[in-house]
Amino acid sequence: MKTTVNALTLRKKFGEIIDMASISGNSVIIERMQKPIAVLVSYQDYLRVFTNASERRHREEGYQLLQEVRVEYGKKKESSNDSTTIIRAMRNNRAKQVIKGDK
Repeated sequence: MKTTVNALTLRKKFGEIIDMASISGNSVIIERMQKPIAVLVSYQDYLRVFTNASERRHREEGYQLLQEVRVEYGKKKESSNDSTTIIRAMRNNRAKQVIKGDK
């Protein structure tokens, strides 16, 4: 549940409003001249929202770096030469050699 307070009320009832955000988990929208200027949230909500965003951003940076390495070393994003295809081709070539008598 979101609660809206103006800046003057926030100054007068700061402790009460902090308790509202931290204990009950309610977000408090702070307004000045009837325009929202800030939001007060519990510490748990802050960690949940911003820590996840930071981790997501870190993963995205890692993925981007991996793509750059793949391009630098000539590996395509999606390779048709997966290990199964390579092994199958090697076996087929070996079978052809055995049939021909080439060892």
